[in-house]
Amino acid sequence: QKVEVLAGGNLSAREVDLGHKSGTFGFLLVTDQGSSAVASLGFFVGDEGSASLNVLKGARVEAPSLVTGVAPGGLGNMLIQDAGSALVITKNFGIGDEGTGNITVKQGARVQLEAGGNLYLGISKTGKGTLRISDANSTFDARGVVAQIGAAGEGTLQLEDGARFLARG
Repeated sequence: QKVEVLAGGNLSAREVDLGHKSGTFGFLLVTDQGSSAVASLGFFVGDEGSASLNVLKGARVEAPSLVTGVAPGGLGNMLIQDAGSALVITKNFGIGDEGTGNITVKQGARVQLEAGGNLYLGISKTGKGTLRISDANSTFDARGVVAQIGAAGEGTLQLEDGARFLARG
């Protein structure tokens, strides 16, 4: 399945599950300033299957929770790119639950995880989570968040070329 939200379009759903079943591929592209995708419960990117979620050119994605690589064999990839592009999570952000999750933030994009939330990379024993932030104007704001890198699985945080990961207790 492939869904594109562009040119100021808006997607609003209770839950978005990309790559729900094994052997499936889900793709969500949210692009252009004024475009948005909001899930009132959350996003699952690569549940049992594979999926990609791309946020580009000033678009915005928002939810209380987002999990990538949900089940064993699940693969979830996300790209948040370009100045003005934003991912806002208010509670829980899991990268690589029982599967594999890869998040790339670059070219001035911003990820905001609200205070009181949780960030997990490599949640369970089989989980592999990678968060890569590159370029001087790219930011992951996790102030006031509990962050576990390699909670029970493998977790990797990469900062490159002046990118910022903001954390504070």
